[in-house]
Formats: sequence, C-alpha cells, structure tokens
Amino acid sequence: MAGPRVTIGIPAYNNARTLERAIASVRAQSFEDWRLVISDDLSSDGTWEICQRACAADPRISARRQDRRRVYMNFADLLASATTPYFAWLAGDDLWEPGFLARTVAALDETPAAVSALPACVFFDPETGQDLDPPDTSAIEGSRTERIRTFLRRPGGTRMYGLFRTGSLRRAFPRRMMNAYDWRMMLGVLAQGPQIAIPEVLMRRERTPWIAYAEVVDRIYRFPPFRRFPVLDMSLSALGAGLVPPSALGDLIRLNLAKHEEYLLLTRPAAYRRRAGLFRWLGLPLSRAPATRVSVARGLLGRSARQSAGAARILEDAAAGGNAGAALALGRARADGIVAGDALAAFRRAAELGDAEGAFHAAIAAQSEGQATAAQTRAQILRAAEAGSEGASLHLAQGLLAGVPPGALALPLARLLEEGARRGDALSAHALGRLAEGGGAGAGASGHDPLILYEAAASARAEAALDAGRLRRDRGDVAKAAAHFRRAADARVPGAAMALAACNPQGADPAELLMLLVEAQARTEDHRERADIAERIETFDEAACLAVACRILHDSAEDEGPGEAKARMVALGYLRDRDPLRPADVSRLYCERRASLA
Repeated sequence: MAGPRVTIGIPAYNNARTLERAIASVRAQSFEDWRLVISDDLSSDGTWEICQRACAADPRISARRQDRRRVYMNFADLLASATTPYFAWLAGDDLWEPGFLARTVAALDETPAAVSALPACVFFDPETGQDLDPPDTSAIEGSRTERIRTFLRRPGGTRMYGLFRTGSLRRAFPRRMMNAYDWRMMLGVLAQGPQIAIPEVLMRRERTPWIAYAEVVDRIYRFPPFRRFPVLDMSLSALGAGLVPPSALGDLIRLNLAKHEEYLLLTRPAAYRRRAGLFRWLGLPLSRAPATRVSVARGLLGRSARQSAGAARILEDAAAGGNAGAALALGRARADGIVAGDALAAFRRAAELGDAEGAFHAAIAAQSEGQATAAQTRAQILRAAEAGSEGASLHLAQGLLAGVPPGALALPLARLLEEGARRGDALSAHALGRLAEGGGAGAGASGHDPLILYEAAASARAEAALDAGRLRRDRGDVAKAAAHFRRAADARVPGAAMALAACNPQGADPAELLMLLVEAQARTEDHRERADIAERIETFDEAACLAVACRILHDSAEDEGPGEAKARMVALGYLRDRDPLRPADVSRLYCERRASLA
C-alpha cells in the first residue's frame, strides 16, 4: 500500500489555546491521504499534552518534543522529516477549511510546472473572531525574473502556508537563521517555478500584531544596520545565492526602505515623524497610508514611554488632518494617563469630525471637569447613542438598571433600547424591561411585557434572571421563578439566594439552599442583607447544617496545599466541638475556611 501523499507540519510553541482547533481542521479535510507531524518547541502551557491526546486519537498524527528551543529551525525539522511528494506547514493558531488539501493537491497534480498552490485566506481578530482585511494570495507566475520581481513588490508571510512540492521546498529553505527567512525561502521557491492561486477562501489566520515583527528583529540582531533595515540580512543572502536578477535590484532596495520605514514607526515613532517628509518623497507605503499609520500608533500607546509619546504626536498630526479615530485614540490615552494632554479637547475634536464615540466621551469628560450639568450630559450622551455610540448606549442602559430615573429622556431612550433588544442585545432588553415595568406607556415603553424582556436577556445576564424570577413569583409561577432565581444565585447575584430560599421550591434540597445562603452572607457587604440572610439561615434544621459542614470539609480535602490543610483543621474542630451543630456555626465555619485560604 502506498504511503500518504501529503505531510502537514505544525511547528507548535505555547499554542494550547488554539492547537486543538488547528488539529481538528486537519482531521476534517475531505482529502484524507495525509500524515500530520507536530513538533513542540519546548512549550510551557499544555501544548505537549494536546499533542499526545491527538496522537492517541488518530494514527495519522505523530508528535515530538524538542530537547531545546529551535525557533525557526522547528520549521526546518518538520520539512526534513517529510517523505511525501507534497508538504504544507500549518501554524498552531491558524486553521484550514475542509477543502484545503483537496483543492491544492488537485491544482498541483494538474499543473506540473507549478511548485506551490496557495488558496485565498482571511485574517481574523483572535479576541472577537471578526474577519479582517485578507492578505495578498494572488498567483505569482510568468518568467523567473517576473516571478522574483512580483514577490519583491508584494511579499507576505501567508505565502509560506500554501502546499508545496517537497523537493522544491527543501532546495529553497535557508540553512541559517535570519529575519524574514520565509521571504528568502519564497524567493528560492519562485526561482524554480510559479505559485498558483486558488480563489476559494480555504485558510483562516489569526492576525499577528505589527509590533511582534519588530520585537523578533530586536531579538535576532545586535548589529544596528540589520535592525534598522530588517530585511537586509535576507537580501544579502538572496543576492549571494543568485536569486535576485539585476533588473530586480531596484525592487529589492525599495523593499528594504519600506521595512526600514515600518521598523522606525514601530520602535521610534518620534523619529519616524521627523522623517515623514522624506518617506513621502520616496513614496514609501506607510507614508501614503494614513489609516495604517494611525492603527500602528494606537497599538504603541501604553508600551514604552518613548513609543507612547511618539505615537501621540503621530495621532495629533492625524487628528489635525481630519482623522476622527486618531482624535478618539488620543483622547483615551490622555484620559487614561498614558500620555499628557487635554483629553476633553481631543474628544471634542473627534466629535467635530463626526465620531459618535468621541461625542460620548466628550460629554463624560465635560461633566467631570465641571463644564456641563448632569442634565446636559445625559442629553449629549443620548444624542451620541442615537448617532451610533455603543459606549453611550451601554452607559444609558447601565444607568437605568442602577436606578437612575429616565425623566424627559424616557421616550428616546425607549426607542434606543428597543433597537438594541431587536438586535439581540441582552443589556438593552434588560434595561427596556425595567423601563416598561417602571412606567409603562408613560415611560415610553408601551406595549412591552417586562417579563418577556427579562427572560430574553436572562441567559446572557444573570441580573435579568433575578428580575424574571421576581415577576414569575409575583404571577404565581413558583417553579419557573425558582429556576430563574437558581440561575442568578449560581452567578452570585446579590439577593438571588434569599429569593430562591423564600420561594422554597418543591423538591429543593435544604442543604443546597443553606449553602447558597451561607455563601451569599459571606459575600455581601450590606449589613441589612446580611441580617436578613442570618434570620433566614436560622430556620434550617441540624441535618441541613451537618450536610453543609460536611460539604465544606469535603471541599477542603480536595487539595493538599497548606491553606487547605489549615481549613481542614478548622472544619474538623467545628464538627467535633459543636453538638448540636447550629446554622450560625456553619456560617462561621465557612468564613473561617475562606479566611484560611486567603
């Protein structure tokens, strides 16, 4: 039986958060003639354990753990282990669509002259999952010189993650460490043949922050020219290997200047600003991309003092030039104390440029500086919310839930909350329910049943579950009320445990109710609530008290740390010395255990 046709290499390093997702995307491939090799570069976060589980789950998967950090050579080791005609790397934080291998293998089978096949790709934000601008994955074809020049004009890190002919890739891989080693490799690949494109989006990649690339340069190099010009080492290697024809020298020089511009912006933004005119005269990419400059500058805020100050100057220039996002970012940095300056002035500039978030922050800042009354501020915040400010909408909804009366803003606030509730926003639905319950038609929430709104929000907001339980109880539906109260009590919402105990749902375990009350009593800082809970606790019998004490003792025995050992001794003392065991003893036992663990 013939072996597999494709080797997939995952060079893993501290990828515990995403590695299972990457492996699952390989196992979901419609093309099944593959082997997967994972090389763990001495991770410290559980990556190796994930590798072992994957090997046990699928015989096509193997894994090894490096005995010392190999960094980029981890990629080389995976390539060296391949015995199949085709090879592909998959980063530990990326993933493939099910058709990735089927389409790329078919493309190379059908095009013998091609050395690589690259599908379309999208970047996504690792925190939100939102798709971002896609990288360039268009074909690089034509003569050898045309291919080299095309790549130098539009290189990118995604090109190394296509499918390759293994032999061609081995011949192209650089033999020593350098920054942009993948670009050096791609020049070697493209010297042998074209990289063809597949139009379907079959690859998804987590976006890496720009600053990470500058940090790699600083780790690799001590020689100043190699730092200031981050692809100079790669360029010299490519020139020495004869990969860059004379007609492409101008492209290579422009690439070095562009990466110098990028590195300077990331590491010394004040120096970049002083040379901005030169960069514009040279026609370098960032000098012609104000939105990108602002995005990079925002990412530098809060790093070193030098980077933050330089980034602030870039944002000031952009704000003066009409960039609302720059003005907003500058205002936030000033308000947070990251850089010095007038935050209110920056927020007002953002608002002048039509930014709704800027208008919201300007209203808050003006009130805090005594330049606006509370009524003026709320009206300005409402206008900002109506203009699309999420911050303003959140502020108004939270104020309503905290008991701030809507007053004259009830009707427009109700319309705003209705829009949010229709979009499925739990906070808006919860706040609209309070508005409807508090005043009905007079409050601008006519026609809304607050119970329906509370229950719509309850799965996402435990506080809404408490309100839903209260209305269910008032309408005589004790069973559903108890379910809502339990949801809120499990999330430790103040008052929920008392409400659940007062419901006394049929079939409820007294010990479980007592435990919820004991925990709530220990958490609350409200003296009245603490007294009410203590009064309720006294209604439980000794059997419930003993069961809760035993549970506390059992929880203490699950860990052998010194804090738990002390807590165990406290619990044993209570069980031995108190006969009968009273509810107040159980409360003290729980608090003593918390104090021991602290």
